[in-house]
Amino acid sequence: EYGADIDTIHSDDWFIVHCAAARGHFKTIDFLIARGTNIGRPIKMEEKTPLHLAAENGQEFVVVSLLDTALQQPDPMDVTGHTP
Repeated sequence: EYGADIDTIHSDDWFIVHCAAARGHFKTIDFLIARGTNIGRPIKMEEKTPLHLAAENGQEFVVVSLLDTALQQPDPMDVTGHTP
């Protein structure tokens, strides 16, 4: 809306969507999804997606928001072969 890049890299190669997922900000997730962010994009080192981070941190509403989109693969593997 104000021209900010929704795919800006945050610390540790996390994107905004990864930070929001890990912290349970489901309204932010919905906002980012509506604006076309890549919700399946993994973090470089660990290959974890926002879904991994939401599940690991017990963020049920975010998990549901991510799985409700047709864009989210329900069982992505991280670098160690773990799925959410």
